[in-house]
Amino acid sequence: KVIPLLKLGTGFFVNQILYLIVTHSSIILVVQFFGPNDVTIFNLSHRYVTISSMLYTMILTPFLTAFTEAYTKKEFDWIVNTMKKINLICIVFSFFSLFMVLIYNWFFNLWVGEDIVIPLNLIIVMTITTLIKMWSSTYTLFLNGIGKIRLQFYLLIFQGVLFIPLSFIFYKLQFGLSSIVIAQMILSLISITFFVVQYKKIVNLKAYGIWDK
Repeated sequence: KVIPLLKLGTGFFVNQILYLIVTHSSIILVVQFFGPNDVTIFNLSHRYVTISSMLYTMILTPFLTAFTEAYTKKEFDWIVNTMKKINLICIVFSFFSLFMVLIYNWFFNLWVGEDIVIPLNLIIVMTITTLIKMWSSTYTLFLNGIGKIRLQFYLLIFQGVLFIPLSFIFYKLQFGLSSIVIAQMILSLISITFFVVQYKKIVNLKAYGIWDK
């Protein structure tokens, strides 16, 4: 029992390191592509649009152990019903995120004044990316709770390999600061597609091979 637990713990740790590399490399790209002055704009925008996702994560976290227990007891009906309810909560927070887009200009004028101008297109693509990541976190929480993390590992490597060249392509296409976020959005959308498929295979008892690891 000890060895499987060590392997699982190591897997969680490696996945977390890969995730941090992918997410934090965006700041490095901002500096390289646009210069240090734009880091402030990028960081402020990111902090603003992720307010809803942080609140959502706080609500989501307690379900981790609940999924572990339900999976151990083979209570798949409970898992499916709970995931539906969580997705409804995600929709509520998604509407909150969209509302934040509408008031962002007023908020930033109040927060940092009129000296710093935040582009609307940056707020929009960051919000879309945040919504995708919120949706993704629902399924990764379930998969983490039942110890199925191998696919996440491969997808994080996939993101790490493609993130920089994809960001560079959009930068060359003159997408500005949004270049980096669009690259994140595309890679996150690919990942969530795999996570949803894996979840459905598991709850329908059709997960084999990589889908069951």
